Amino acid sequence: MPIRYTATLAYQMLAYCTALNVPVGWLVYAEGRGSAFQRHIRNTDISIIEYPLDLTADPTDLLAQVRRLADRAWHRAERQPDREDAT
Repeated sequence: MPIRYTATLAYQMLAYCTALNVPVGWLVYAEGRGSAFQRHIRNTDISIIEYPLDLTADPTDLLAQVRRLADRAWHRAERQPDREDAT
């Protein structure tokens, strides 16, 4: 994905995270191979995780990718303190 789109989407996700008071946003890309990348936003406590899915994979593998994504997001959410209590 071109850098300008990545930056635009990351900025938009930062706005969502700020408005919803959540510490992590997930950008899921349907662009193929690669590994997840975490971007910590400077001067905030917000991180954005870019997570690619390989849509050329067979359906069983694609479902496994989605399951891994869901598992990672769930486990990360369980580790996060409740931000409502912190304010």
